[in-house]
Amino acid sequence: MNTFFSSDQVSAPDRVALWHDVICRSYVPLNITLTSEQPFIGTVSTGNLGTVRIATSSSLPQQITRTRRLISQDEREYLMVGVQSAGHALVQQHGRTARVGRGGLVFWDTRHPYDILFPTDWRMSVFQFPRYSFGFTEDFIGRMTAVNVGGDRGIGRVVSSFMTSINDATDAGDLAEVASLHNSAVDLLSAAIRTELADQAAASDGLLECVLAYIRQNLADPNLCASQIAAEHNVSVRTLHRLFSATGQGVAEHIRTFRLERIKTELADPTSRRYTISALARKWGFLDPSTFSRAFKDAYGITAREWAASASAPPTEAS
Repeated sequence: MNTFFSSDQVSAPDRVALWHDVICRSYVPLNITLTSEQPFIGTVSTGNLGTVRIATSSSLPQQITRTRRLISQDEREYLMVGVQSAGHALVQQHGRTARVGRGGLVFWDTRHPYDILFPTDWRMSVFQFPRYSFGFTEDFIGRMTAVNVGGDRGIGRVVSSFMTSINDATDAGDLAEVASLHNSAVDLLSAAIRTELADQAAASDGLLECVLAYIRQNLADPNLCASQIAAEHNVSVRTLHRLFSATGQGVAEHIRTFRLERIKTELADPTSRRYTISALARKWGFLDPSTFSRAFKDAYGITAREWAASASAPPTEAS
């Protein structure tokens, strides 16, 4: 690899400006915000694997941002693959945040805005693949960026080791079968991200079932809400809402639907007739009678009183 920049070789007043210039030439145009009060320290080195540029950087804490304005000024289109070798990174794109620890892999797309935060001292190797290299669809790219592929298990560990070995061999000038290694890297990276997304989908299905069961068990709690459910399952409210987005109903809609179903069932049960309709509504979390009445009629097209009367009426004779 060629070392483009080392802060040890530059006077302190010039380091930050030169760092910004070298980073933009080594990657793509970016905004950089340094978050450390210490005198700046950083290094950048670059190499190539055929059409793939490899840039390895390390520095003090900072935030890197690619804005729509910068994208409009730059025609290059890459899918970046970052391999974290020290510290950790928070990669944000398409509404997701991936926390990438040592050995972890993450993709991001230079055609769309992104932020990368390095909260502590860090080192990352970035493989800059031309966007066409993988043949991914636009929809798939929108789902696979800013997703952490852990380097401590399964295929993630294999691929992380492979990409690190390529980086080391590039540094030493030992690469001969460039085309073969390029194709192997594309195949392994594709398998890693597809496996990670499949695992996350399976985990989400399991989590959704647990959350739905929790909601059903706690319908009587009038304070049942998204923040309570999220805290109970150790996820963020944002993650919870994303989990429900695929069902077509939000968290609050599910709670309301389940409550109405319980009340409707009890209104048809002769053993529940000792309760007033308002009492049943309160029993299942509707503290305001008018809110309950509107919700019931909106859901079933008749009032709760009409439903209770029809459910208790004797069957008519068949003609």
